[in-house]
Amino acid sequence: MKRCHILVEGQGIAAGPNHKGGVGSYTKIRQELQLLSLNTGCIVTTMVDLYGLPTDTPGLATAPTTNPRQRVEAIESAIAGDLDRTNFVPHVMLHEFETLMYVNPQRVADHFGQPALADILTADVAESGEPEFVDDGPTTAPSVRLARHITRYLKSTDGPVIAAEIGLEALRARCPHFDTWLTNVESYLDEG
Repeated sequence: MKRCHILVEGQGIAAGPNHKGGVGSYTKIRQELQLLSLNTGCIVTTMVDLYGLPTDTPGLATAPTTNPRQRVEAIESAIAGDLDRTNFVPHVMLHEFETLMYVNPQRVADHFGQPALADILTADVAESGEPEFVDDGPTTAPSVRLARHITRYLKSTDGPVIAAEIGLEALRARCPHFDTWLTNVESYLDEG
Protein backbone atom coordinates (compact mmCIF):
# COMPACT_ATOMS: atom_id res chain seq x y z
CA MET A 1 0.00 0.00 0.00
CA LYS A 2 1.27 3.48 -0.89
CA ARG A 3 2.23 5.68 2.05
CA CYS A 4 0.57 9.08 2.21
CA HIS A 5 1.28 11.85 4.66
CA ILE A 6 -1.54 14.21 5.51
CA LEU A 7 -1.75 16.39 8.59
CA VAL A 8 -5.27 17.39 9.55
CA GLU A 9 -5.56 20.00 12.29
CA GLY A 10 -8.74 20.01 14.31
CA GLN A 11 -9.31 23.73 14.84
CA GLY A 12 -7.25 25.64 12.32
CA ILE A 13 -3.53 26.10 12.39
CA ALA A 14 -1.81 25.35 15.69
CA ALA A 15 -0.15 28.48 16.98
CA GLY A 16 1.30 29.60 20.28
CA PRO A 17 1.44 28.10 23.75
CA ASN A 18 -2.30 28.53 24.34
CA HIS A 19 -3.36 26.44 21.35
CA LYS A 20 -5.59 23.53 22.27
CA GLY A 21 -6.37 20.71 19.85
CA GLY A 22 -9.66 19.01 19.26
CA VAL A 23 -12.71 19.46 17.09
CA GLY A 24 -16.24 20.54 17.85
CA SER A 25 -18.11 17.59 16.36
CA TYR A 26 -17.64 14.07 15.09
CA THR A 27 -19.56 15.08 11.97
CA LYS A 28 -16.60 17.24 10.93
CA ILE A 29 -14.15 14.43 11.65
CA ARG A 30 -16.30 11.96 9.69
CA GLN A 31 -16.50 14.24 6.63
CA GLU A 32 -12.71 14.62 6.59
CA LEU A 33 -12.13 10.88 7.06
CA GLN A 34 -14.56 10.01 4.28
CA LEU A 35 -12.77 12.31 1.86
CA LEU A 36 -9.32 11.08 2.85
CA SER A 37 -10.29 7.41 2.62
CA LEU A 38 -11.50 7.78 -0.97
CA ASN A 39 -7.85 7.32 -1.94
CA THR A 40 -7.77 3.56 -1.40
CA GLY A 41 -4.03 3.53 -2.03
CA CYS A 42 -3.50 5.24 1.32
CA ILE A 43 -4.11 4.29 4.92
CA VAL A 44 -6.21 6.71 6.90
CA THR A 45 -5.93 6.79 10.68
CA THR A 46 -6.69 9.01 13.62
CA MET A 47 -4.85 10.00 16.75
CA VAL A 48 -7.47 11.67 18.91
CA ASP A 49 -7.72 11.87 22.70
CA LEU A 50 -10.46 10.06 24.62
CA TYR A 51 -10.49 13.07 26.90
CA GLY A 52 -12.60 15.68 25.16
CA LEU A 53 -14.01 13.59 22.29
CA PRO A 54 -17.02 15.29 20.69
CA THR A 55 -20.26 14.13 22.30
CA ASP A 56 -21.62 12.87 18.96
CA THR A 57 -18.77 10.36 18.50
CA PRO A 58 -20.15 6.90 17.72
CA GLY A 59 -20.00 4.56 20.70
CA LEU A 60 -19.07 7.29 23.19
CA ALA A 61 -22.39 7.23 25.04
CA THR A 62 -22.60 3.42 25.24
CA ALA A 63 -18.95 2.39 25.71
CA PRO A 64 -18.08 0.81 29.08
CA THR A 65 -16.71 3.28 31.60
CA THR A 66 -15.00 0.97 34.09
CA ASN A 67 -11.94 0.13 31.97
CA PRO A 68 -10.44 2.89 29.79
CA ARG A 69 -8.87 0.44 27.33
CA GLN A 70 -12.17 -1.38 26.78
CA ARG A 71 -13.85 2.02 26.46
CA VAL A 72 -11.60 3.24 23.63
CA GLU A 73 -11.73 -0.13 21.88
CA ALA A 74 -15.54 0.06 21.85
CA ILE A 75 -15.43 3.64 20.54
CA GLU A 76 -12.87 2.73 17.86
CA SER A 77 -15.03 -0.19 16.78
CA ALA A 78 -18.08 2.08 16.54
CA ILE A 79 -16.16 4.67 14.52
CA ALA A 80 -14.80 1.96 12.19
CA GLY A 81 -18.33 0.62 11.70
CA ASP A 82 -19.68 4.10 11.05
CA LEU A 83 -17.03 4.95 8.47
CA ASP A 84 -16.92 1.42 6.99
CA ARG A 85 -13.70 1.85 4.96
CA THR A 86 -11.15 -0.92 4.51
CA ASN A 87 -8.24 1.54 4.53
CA PHE A 88 -9.22 3.17 7.82
CA VAL A 89 -7.53 2.35 11.15
CA PRO A 90 -9.17 4.29 14.00
CA HIS A 91 -7.14 5.22 17.06
CA VAL A 92 -8.33 6.94 20.23
CA MET A 93 -5.55 7.82 22.69
CA LEU A 94 -5.83 6.76 26.32
CA HIS A 95 -6.51 9.48 27.61
CA GLU A 96 -4.37 12.13 25.96
CA PHE A 97 -1.11 12.28 24.03
CA GLU A 98 0.57 13.28 27.32
CA THR A 99 0.09 9.76 28.67
CA LEU A 100 3.15 8.91 26.59
CA MET A 101 5.24 11.19 28.79
CA TYR A 102 4.55 8.85 31.71
CA VAL A 103 6.39 5.96 30.04
CA ASN A 104 9.72 7.32 31.25
CA PRO A 105 9.39 9.85 34.10
CA GLN A 106 13.18 10.10 34.42
CA ARG A 107 13.48 11.25 30.80
CA VAL A 108 10.85 13.96 31.44
CA ALA A 109 12.68 15.08 34.60
CA ASP A 110 15.99 15.20 32.71
CA HIS A 111 14.41 17.15 29.85
CA PHE A 112 13.33 19.89 32.26
CA GLY A 113 16.29 19.66 34.62
CA GLN A 114 13.97 18.88 37.56
CA PRO A 115 15.21 15.67 39.27
CA ALA A 116 12.30 15.52 41.76
CA LEU A 117 9.84 15.38 38.85
CA ALA A 118 10.67 11.73 38.15
CA ASP A 119 9.30 10.66 41.55
CA ILE A 120 6.15 12.76 41.11
CA LEU A 121 5.37 11.30 37.68
CA THR A 122 6.22 7.78 38.86
CA ALA A 123 3.69 8.24 41.68
CA ASP A 124 1.05 9.35 39.14
CA VAL A 125 1.63 6.11 37.19
CA ALA A 126 1.57 3.97 40.36
CA GLU A 127 -1.73 5.56 41.36
CA SER A 128 -3.26 4.86 37.93
CA GLY A 129 -1.72 1.44 37.30
CA GLU A 130 0.05 2.15 34.01
CA PRO A 131 0.92 5.12 31.79
CA GLU A 132 -2.13 4.74 29.52
CA PHE A 133 -4.45 4.80 32.55
CA VAL A 134 -3.28 8.12 34.04
CA ASP A 135 -6.67 9.66 34.85
CA ASP A 136 -8.70 11.82 32.49
CA GLY A 137 -10.65 14.04 34.91
CA PRO A 138 -10.62 17.82 34.53
CA THR A 139 -8.06 18.22 37.32
CA THR A 140 -6.18 14.93 36.84
CA ALA A 141 -5.79 14.68 33.07
CA PRO A 142 -2.19 13.98 32.02
CA SER A 143 -1.78 17.40 30.40
CA VAL A 144 -3.16 19.13 33.50
CA ARG A 145 -0.85 17.13 35.77
CA LEU A 146 2.18 17.97 33.64
CA ALA A 147 1.28 21.66 33.50
CA ARG A 148 0.87 21.67 37.29
CA HIS A 149 4.25 19.98 37.83
CA ILE A 150 6.16 21.81 35.07
CA THR A 151 5.42 25.51 34.70
CA ARG A 152 7.16 25.76 31.34
CA TYR A 153 5.69 22.63 29.71
CA LEU A 154 4.51 23.31 26.15
CA LYS A 155 2.49 20.38 24.87
CA SER A 156 2.99 21.25 21.19
CA THR A 157 6.79 21.26 21.43
CA ASP A 158 7.93 19.51 24.61
CA GLY A 159 5.55 16.55 24.19
CA PRO A 160 6.79 15.39 20.77
CA VAL A 161 10.44 16.01 21.69
CA ILE A 162 10.15 14.00 24.92
CA ALA A 163 8.26 11.19 23.13
CA ALA A 164 11.11 11.01 20.60
CA GLU A 165 13.67 11.00 23.41
CA ILE A 166 11.83 8.14 25.15
CA GLY A 167 11.78 6.21 21.88
CA LEU A 168 9.15 4.27 20.01
CA GLU A 169 10.24 0.89 21.38
CA ALA A 170 9.72 2.00 25.00
CA LEU A 171 6.42 3.74 24.17
CA ARG A 172 5.11 0.58 22.55
CA ALA A 173 6.29 -1.64 25.40
CA ARG A 174 4.57 0.39 28.12
CA CYS A 175 1.45 1.49 26.18
CA PRO A 176 -0.31 -1.62 24.81
CA HIS A 177 -3.15 0.26 23.14
CA PHE A 178 -0.72 2.58 21.36
CA ASP A 179 1.27 -0.50 20.29
CA THR A 180 -1.85 -2.21 18.91
CA TRP A 181 -2.61 0.84 16.78
CA LEU A 182 0.90 0.93 15.32
CA THR A 183 0.80 -2.83 14.71
CA ASN A 184 -2.48 -2.43 12.81
CA VAL A 185 -1.05 0.39 10.70
CA GLU A 186 2.09 -1.66 10.01
CA SER A 187 -0.01 -4.63 8.89
CA TYR A 188 -1.69 -2.43 6.28
CA LEU A 189 1.70 -1.17 5.10
CA ASP A 190 2.99 -4.75 4.84
CA GLU A 191 0.10 -5.62 2.51
CA GLY A 192 1.29 -3.10 -0.08
